[in-house]
Amino acid sequence: GYDPFTGKDIGGSQNATISIGNSNYKRQIKNVENGIDDYDAVNVSQLKAVSNSASEAISIVNNANTSINQAVNIANSLNDTVSKGINIGADNGPVVKRELGDTVTVTGDSNIRTKTTSTGVKVALNQNINLGENGSVNTGNTTVNSHGVIINEGPSMTRSGFNAANNRITNVAPGINNTDAVNVGQLN
Repeated sequence: GYDPFTGKDIGGSQNATISIGNSNYKRQIKNVENGIDDYDAVNVSQLKAVSNSASEAISIVNNANTSINQAVNIANSLNDTVSKGINIGADNGPVVKRELGDTVTVTGDSNIRTKTTSTGVKVALNQNINLGENGSVNTGNTTVNSHGVIINEGPSMTRSGFNAANNRITNVAPGINNTDAVNVGQLN
């Protein structure tokens, strides 16, 4: 308490304490006006308002923390995805990793050309294909290489000459010059 005559704090004195009941008979003070000043009594409605405001503030903070945590999780997930980059593989050679945003150039060798389009990369063969001394093209039983044209178990035409493989040569035009082949019609 406070002693107004001496201006001193008198501690926990019971002097000037108002009691409207005792430990066996408790009473309520009804119709208490809202307190305004620092040392005014407050009523339950004022305490409930403070409690509700505090609960709302806690809820707002919790929701903000949840939103922040969600944003952090999304950012971390995006960062993980971006840092993975892109892996590029081909028929030969190792897989190459590139960062997102890097330019990847697709090139062909001497017989393949590449061209960018609005939807991607177009890969095509050159019109004139050169496979070099050791290259070849196979289609079915036929092989074409630098030595000639060879049909498996059939005729061949190579640098060494023509081998009919025991097949007739048909539709031969009549020979004219000394080095031309002749047909049976000319011999008869």
